[in-house]
Amino acid sequence: MRELHRVVGAVVSISAAVWITRPVSAAIIPYTQLRESRDISVRDVVSGPNGDMVLSDGESSNALGTYFRSMAFDQTGRPSPDATPHAAVSADQGVVFGETSIFGSVGMNLRISGNPTAAGNARTLTDTQFTVAQPTPYTLSGRVRMNADAPRSQGSFVIRFNLAGTGPAGETEQIASVLYSSPPTSGFGATIDEPLSAAGTLLPGWTYGVDAFVAGDAGVSRFYDFEQFIDGRIDFALTVPEPGAAVGFGVLAAGALLARRRRRRGGLKAASA
Repeated sequence: MRELHRVVGAVVSISAAVWITRPVSAAIIPYTQLRESRDISVRDVVSGPNGDMVLSDGESSNALGTYFRSMAFDQTGRPSPDATPHAAVSADQGVVFGETSIFGSVGMNLRISGNPTAAGNARTLTDTQFTVAQPTPYTLSGRVRMNADAPRSQGSFVIRFNLAGTGPAGETEQIASVLYSSPPTSGFGATIDEPLSAAGTLLPGWTYGVDAFVAGDAGVSRFYDFEQFIDGRIDFALTVPEPGAAVGFGVLAAGALLARRRRRRGGLKAASA
C-alpha cells in the first residue's frame, strides 16, 4: 500500500468551476467534514508462459478534503490454441467538497476473456461524515448503475449508496439507501439503473454520513472465449437549492472530471475543504 500524496494546486480549477456556476447571491452549505474513509484496489490475472501473471494495486486514506484517484491494468497472457487470455480492470473515485455542493463518483470496470486463466477484481469506496452549522435545505441527485454479464464466470458484485443522519439523542434518519449484490456464484448478470433523489433539511447537532461503494470480481471458466464484464458506477450530488442553478451540476462535473482519470494511474489529488 502506498502513501497518498497531497497536491493542493491541482484543485484550484475545480473550486473555480463550482464558484462560477453559482449566482452571486447563492447560499453556501455551512458544513464541517468530520471524517473520511476511502479505499480503492484492483487486481488483474492472466495465464503466462511460467504461470499466472498478476498485477495489483491498492491504497486507502483518512485524509479530509477533495480528492481524485484512479488505477487500471490491462494485460494479455500466453497465446492459447482456443482463445488467448485477456483481462482489463480499473477503478476510480473522487469527491469534491464545494461551497454549494458535495458531489462525487465511484466506479469500477472489469473485462475478461480467453483461457485457461483470466480473472480480476476491483473495489472503490468513499465514506464521509459531516455536520452543518444551521438548518440547511438540500437536494440529493445522482444515479446508481450496474451492468454485468458473466455467464461462465465465478464471481460476484456489490453496489451500495447510503445517505443517513444520526441525531444528538441517537435518533436516526435514513435519507436514501440503495443496495444490490450478487453472492459468489457461477454465472451471473445484472442491469441496474436507479436514480438517487431526495430533498429535505439538514439539522445542526446531527451527524450525516455519505457512503458509496462498488466492487466486482470474476474469473473466466475454461474453454469459454467470449468477453465477460462487470461495469458499476455511482454518481451523486448533495446540493443547496438555488434559483436559476442546475441541481445536477455536481453529478455532471464529477463524471467529466473522473472520465479524464479512469485509465490513468496518477497520484491522488486532495485539498482541505
